[in-house]
Parts: sequence; structure tokens; C-alpha cells
Amino acid sequence: MIPMWLRYVVVMGLSWLIDFVTFALASYFFGIPLSQALARGVGAVAGFLMHKFGTFKDTAPAAHRVNTTSQIWKYAVLWLFGWAVSTALILGLMQWLLLDKLVAKFIAELSLVPINYFLMRRFIFRPKEHQL
Repeated sequence: MIPMWLRYVVVMGLSWLIDFVTFALASYFFGIPLSQALARGVGAVAGFLMHKFGTFKDTAPAAHRVNTTSQIWKYAVLWLFGWAVSTALILGLMQWLLLDKLVAKFIAELSLVPINYFLMRRFIFRPKEHQL
């Protein structure tokens, strides 16, 4: 059996790749905030599905499964938080350290990995019997 943290790293990597490619393409046509919103949106849809059924394996019988609508709302709040923080970090790194937008995005997204894992595990994909 593959440990949850390793499944998280793999799924996060795939979600990040989808996000990063979308950002790289969109940033040639749009500003950083819109490109980041598009990239995080596409990555979030893929990430939610992969995390729900891959990382955190929500395969319990229906009576024991956490409400998907509730998870989607919580994931959307996390998405909004992540978008705001990562966009601010990207713009800050570009302005203060004169980093390329793709390097700045890589650093910004990498800094959010542990926070996202903790929040997803604790508040979004927590098994029903362990809900707060």
C-alpha cells in the first residue's frame, strides 16, 4: 500500500504540472492575476478529483462518506486562499527579486505545498468519523 503522503506528492505534482503549463501559456496572453486564476482553476478541478479518489481515497460506503458538496466548498475556499497568496508571492518575487514569472510561480507554489497538505487532510478530506 502506498503511503498517503506519497500519493499526495504524486497527485500534487500532476496537479501542479497542469497548473504550471496552463499558467505558462495563459501568461503570454493575459496578466499574472488572470493567468494565475485560470491555471489554478484548471489545476484545482483535476486536483480535487485526484485527491478525493486517489490521495485521500474517498471510497467508503455512502453512509460513511463525507458530503462531496461540502468538500467542494471547502476546496473552493482553499483555492481562493491559494490563488491570493500565490499571486501576491509571484508579483512580489517578480518585482523585488526581478525573477522571471515562471521561476516566481515555481517558488510561490512550492511554498504552499505543506500548508495545502495540512488543510486538505485536516479539513477537506478528513474521514467522516473524524470530522471536527
